[in-house]
Amino acid sequence: TAPSYLTVWPTGGALPLASSLNYGPGMTVANMVNSALNQAGQIDIYNKAGSAHVLVDVVGYFIPAAGARFAAVAPARLVDSRAGVGTSSQPWQSGESRNLSVTGLRGVPAGATAVVLNVTAVSPSQRGYLSVVPGGSAYGTSTLNFAAGQTVPNLVVTGVDANGEISLLNSAGNTDVIVDIVGWFG
Repeated sequence: TAPSYLTVWPTGGALPLASSLNYGPGMTVANMVNSALNQAGQIDIYNKAGSAHVLVDVVGYFIPAAGARFAAVAPARLVDSRAGVGTSSQPWQSGESRNLSVTGLRGVPAGATAVVLNVTAVSPSQRGYLSVVPGGSAYGTSTLNFAAGQTVPNLVVTGVDANGEISLLNSAGNTDVIVDIVGWFG
């Protein structure tokens, strides 16, 4: 019933400053979310504003084990260009790419080989896409597509280069970008 977002995190933890799904009134929007669970196997879901029907489908899971390769973390904000968090406080310009260090931050160790992120384009000036790749890699396909004025998130799994970085490209127009970490692979 209102522009809003949902946040998913392990039950019992503090509400993180991260969105898992953004939407406007009357929209039906889907997004894949990876979340850690509490000891009882539970998650919390927070709706910022208005009311919304929420459907949750489990499509897979990771079993913690010695030498486990995936580690979920409580969502944490790495980049918010609106506020200058992790980057300049300027929107990405058309054709602009920026590198982002991800290892050594928010529970991602130096040996991580890939990260799981929720990447959001906020109020783009025109239709375009964001592409997320390991730092310094060639850009290929879109990671998330958006129309002018939309706020669109997408769950992203990308490799990390030897320097612990990823690269993000904005294809067209100007857009603010938010990046939240939700897990990593060793």
